[in-house]
Amino acid sequence: AARTAPAGAATRPEGVLLARAYPDRVAKNRGNGTFRLVGGRGAFLDSTDALARAPWIVCCTLDDRPGDAKIFSAAPIDEADVARLFAADRTEETVCAWDKRTEQVVSAVRTRIGAVVLSERPVPPQADDAAFRARRTAALMEGVRQKGVANLPCWTKESLQLAARLQFLHRVLGWPELSDASLVEALAGFVDGLTRWRDLARVNMTDVLAYWLTAHGHTRRELDALAPARMEVPSGSHLVIHYEGDEPTVEAKLQECFGLMETPRVADGRVPVVMTLLSPAQRPVQITKDLAGFWREGYRLVRKDMRGRYPRHYWPEDPFAAVATRRTIKNRLPFA
Repeated sequence: AARTAPAGAATRPEGVLLARAYPDRVAKNRGNGTFRLVGGRGAFLDSTDALARAPWIVCCTLDDRPGDAKIFSAAPIDEADVARLFAADRTEETVCAWDKRTEQVVSAVRTRIGAVVLSERPVPPQADDAAFRARRTAALMEGVRQKGVANLPCWTKESLQLAARLQFLHRVLGWPELSDASLVEALAGFVDGLTRWRDLARVNMTDVLAYWLTAHGHTRRELDALAPARMEVPSGSHLVIHYEGDEPTVEAKLQECFGLMETPRVADGRVPVVMTLLSPAQRPVQITKDLAGFWREGYRLVRKDMRGRYPRHYWPEDPFAAVATRRTIKNRLPFA
């Protein structure tokens, strides 16, 4: 056990003397025999030591091991004496931090002596100035980093597709990378007043991505030209282009693509779109990047198989002369 003065002494002049000699070794109990020194270090006493439960001590000797130091000798000191000795060294700061347990930002006005926190109190309403809001936002963004940008509750189908388009252009054309760090930086401008993880569901992620796009030197017009969200097929349908995988893909009913002789391309013609042609039951009958070759060679076999299964649907013998349609034979209008 450390060579320490009795914890229950009525007066503690030895603690005051040591505090004057070693002000950076005044330490506050953190629980379980561990202490935080004014100078910033952590330290500990054996749990059997009489001072292990003392609220305040002054460390006389301790080792220099990494992490928390072992205290070999110390003396107790009253909190009132600490307050008197360090009256000129007290500082106050408004702190905001991310609380993992409650998934929200907690804020407080903290009074400290060096690294030791003396007290905390709620932030008064009048403290809600620009500096405080910036701290609160920074703490919320730390929560986003910890929980992961991909897990944000504000992602929607639309915003995920927009993000995939931006990532696609990074891969194929060298556009700026939509990194988590850059997205957090953009998101910070859209969360003023929010403090909880669930509050982030109110953020419009599409607006965040649009801001990110312009902040990185590109326009929505460029994006739409190089990586359009949809493509029109000959039937008149505007179908979603999926950019989530390695290659852009479109799913379309085969009958809606009659007249589409060549494979569509994006990224200024550099990248072909993978066409997934569907049966009337929405099952793939052909996946191809060579539509012209499919119409010449593969369509005949697909037609032979499908026309018996789906006789009410349009399976013309000559795909090159066929007119695209969204209808069945019964409901099909001439040339529609």
